[in-house]
Amino acid sequence: MNDKLVVEETVRSAFAGVSWTHKIHEKQADIYYSQFKIMEIAKIISSVLASIGILSLIISDPLWLKIISALVSGVSAFISTYYQSFKTYEQIENHKRTARELLALRDRYIHLLLKIRMNDNVADLVEEFEMLEKDKHSIYDSAPITTNKAVKMASEALKISHDNSYTDDEIDGMLPECLHKGDTHASKL
Repeated sequence: MNDKLVVEETVRSAFAGVSWTHKIHEKQADIYYSQFKIMEIAKIISSVLASIGILSLIISDPLWLKIISALVSGVSAFISTYYQSFKTYEQIENHKRTARELLALRDRYIHLLLKIRMNDNVADLVEEFEMLEKDKHSIYDSAPITTNKAVKMASEALKISHDNSYTDDEIDGMLPECLHKGDTHASKL
């Protein structure tokens, strides 16, 4: 196997990993956004119901109304505390930021694959790959934690069945057609 082919295989694998992680962070942001919307609606409804219950207590004084008003107020307080302690919207933004950074990095891997196809110097290709890897690890180090649900959703979206193991077809599915791997490709390197 020639040096350029080794570099290409390594870059393709790194590209797939970045594409995979990018999609996971997109899906995690989607999950948190769905939770955020549900909690926002629940917060509004519970606040309105608590206000109605308190106003009703002014007009009448049954015990059941006091109990329901107290429960609804408790739910409203729980939702507000949940927002403050878990910072759901901040988590959405962190995952979106990480996804954007990974998308930019993914595009740089595509550009490097193009350079490989254009017969650039192997030493220059390796140097650029090492810079990309350094940038990748910097992004990974500051990336927020994801859930298994986001991994499953990303897997379904990208049709990838193995963690950190990608077939040529899976990688080709993420790349522009001109950078797909084919039988004629190996002879051109």
